Amino acid sequence: MANPYYDHTTVPATGGSLSSSQMRVEFDLIEVGFDRLPILAGSASLPVFVNAGETGLEAVSASSARTKLGLGTMSTQAANNVAITGGSVSGITDLAVTDGGTGASSAANARTNLGLGSIATQAANNAAITGGTIKFVTETNPSQVSQTLTDNNTINWDMNNGAVATVTLGANNRLIASPTNLKTGTAILVVIQDANGNKAVTWNSAFQWADGTAPTLTATANAKDIISFFTDGTSLYGAIQKAFS
Repeated sequence: MANPYYDHTTVPATGGSLSSSQMRVEFDLIEVGFDRLPILAGSASLPVFVNAGETGLEAVSASSARTKLGLGTMSTQAANNVAITGGSVSGITDLAVTDGGTGASSAANARTNLGLGSIATQAANNAAITGGTIKFVTETNPSQVSQTLTDNNTINWDMNNGAVATVTLGANNRLIASPTNLKTGTAILVVIQDANGNKAVTWNSAFQWADGTAPTLTATANAKDIISFFTDGTSLYGAIQKAFS
């Protein structure tokens, strides 16, 4: 709106004069203009916002400015060090294998794209190979693995845990059960008397002896008898060497 008393050019004229009433009107208009200027509150070097009452401007802290702008905590992260700790990411394109990704959004498709076979999902201690061939593998011979059998009324011997076994007799008349997982080959059983000695055993019918007679163990305390077997996978044919100490 034009000011009739002052227009930066001709009104009032240089060196001109006005009446006191005209001057009061002029100053009143200047005062109204100053009243309309925004009020600045706060410190230097801070963001400036219109205050809540929309009557002035105010300086706020950086964190308050982010809140007023609706920015989240990611707004302070560097592009080369982003950390997303929650929520979800959707609508993105799967990263190709050639770019270091899997090219898939599911585990099954990822394995396919990476050329992995079905055995990839099996546990190392429970693998099941149902076809194909295996080459250049060193097989562990059970006869080269030893184990200690548990002394009990019935003494069990699992050949998968070792075809060389040792047992110390703690009571008389233990039964040596037919070994499980028996394979063609050789086996050795070391029978040791406890500190009292005089312990005997009986043998499952899978154990076969010369002349059909089972050997008598050395009865001496702490004596050690070594019984060697040849097995055809069904029966064990034994011979004893006695009284080692």
